[in-house]
Amino acid sequence: MRTITTAALVGAAFLAAWTAIAAAMSFVAPAGTSVAVFGLSGQALAAVTAADGRFIQLGDRVVVARSDAPDFIRKLYAAGALLVLDARIAEGCTGQKRVALR
Repeated sequence: MRTITTAALVGAAFLAAWTAIAAAMSFVAPAGTSVAVFGLSGQALAAVTAADGRFIQLGDRVVVARSDAPDFIRKLYAAGALLVLDARIAEGCTGQKRVALR
C-alpha cells in the first residue's frame, strides 16, 4: 500500500512540475503564437475576448487563440484564464473535439 501511495505522490509531483514549466514557457513564446486557454465553461471565451485575441479553435473548456500583442498571455490571466499553454503542447491534453474556425 505504501508503494502505491508513494507512486501516486511522485506522479502528482511530476504532473504539477510539468504543468508549471509548460505554463511558464507560454510567457516567453513570441507574439503571434497560438495558445490554448483553459477555463471553466465560457471563462476561456471571455478571457480571449477581453484580451483582444483571435479565436482559432473552440472547445468546451479550452479555446485556442492568437494575438500579436506582446502581453497577450498576461492579459489572458488578468481576464480570468485558469491556465495558458502553447497550443502545440496542449493539443493532446484535452481529449475534446474542437471546432476549427475558418
